[in-house]
This record gives sequence, C-alpha cells and structure tokens, in this order.
Amino acid sequence: MIETVDVHKLPIVTLEPSIEEYESYLSLDEHIRANRFIRKSDKRKFILIRGHLRWLLSRKTKEKPADLKFSYGLKGKPELASNQCYFNVSHSKQTVLISISQFTPIGVDIEDHRTVRGIGHPLFFHQDERVHLEQLRPREKSLKTLWLWTRKESLCKATGEGLTPHLSDISLLHDKIEYKDQFYQFFSTSTDRDVHTLCIRMS
Repeated sequence: MIETVDVHKLPIVTLEPSIEEYESYLSLDEHIRANRFIRKSDKRKFILIRGHLRWLLSRKTKEKPADLKFSYGLKGKPELASNQCYFNVSHSKQTVLISISQFTPIGVDIEDHRTVRGIGHPLFFHQDERVHLEQLRPREKSLKTLWLWTRKESLCKATGEGLTPHLSDISLLHDKIEYKDQFYQFFSTSTDRDVHTLCIRMS
C-alpha cells in the first residue's frame, strides 16, 4: 500500500520558471479564483501550485494537464472528476507538499515552525495528547504540538470531513489508528524549517 503513494515536497520558488506554462493549464474557474487574490504574490503562488498539481496528475492519468477536470466535495476538497486517483495538497509560506495515490484516500499537511503559536490544545487535542505535551520541555512541547496538529489536519483531509469538533476525541500519538471503522497510518517528518505529515487510509 505505502509504495503506491507519491509524495512531492519542494520549494515553491523552484516552480517560478514554469509559471507561464502552468497558467496555461488552468481552467476558467481557476483563473477566476487566481484573480480574486489581492496580493500578486498570492496569485502567483496559487498558479504555481495548481499548475504543478495538474502537471503531476497528468503524468499519472496520461491526460493533458489542461484537460483534467476537478470536482469538489461538501467540504470543498478537490477531486478528479474521473476518479482515476486521489490527491491532496498543502503548503507553507515557502514549500508545497503534494501527495498522489491511485488506490486510497490520503491527506497531507505542512506547517512552518513559527505557526505553532496560537493553537489552543485543550480544544483540539485528546486528553492523552495534552498529558503527553505537559511532560515536555518548552521547545519540545512546541515542536510536538505542531507535529500533532499536522496529524489532525492530514486526517481530516484524508477523511474528507474538513476540520471538525471531534479533533479532541481521538489521540494521534501513535502512527496507526482506527477512526470511524477505518484504519489510518501517519508518516510525520520534522525539519529545521517545518513539520509535515502524510495520512493514508489503509484498506
């Protein structure tokens, strides 16, 4: 199962040389969405990420990037209308993370270290997670809080539920869990700049 998931992580700036090509891939509604951004930098980031996603998906589906059709779930999660494969995208200020699987739902989340501030863990984290966090030194606590948060986000994206009030109902301290009669596995990585997690629904 695990070897069927492709994970692509790269600095967004490295996509800049392809922006004109990527922009040509976008659908009308994606162009409209891009033009809604007030800051030009946000518009460019959207074009680069969506264009690169289309390019990666085209390699899996054998369709032209511009011919790919997306549909959107109840929580706004994009999906391929053809259902040929699953994918998920997350990005920080500088980095994009994209995962693609032809066999199972997946979710990813990436967060810069500095974004850990402001997360009120009594609301979002399970009691076991809170107890674990309180035993850590401040620096370790900050990093582990972020580590857990990326797991929460990636699980919500893998299930398609989006952020729910049930985040505190389940502990994600372990790499394999059961949630609503489905099994999920997490792969979390910390770097000197960010923390990111891949969540895979296991068959």
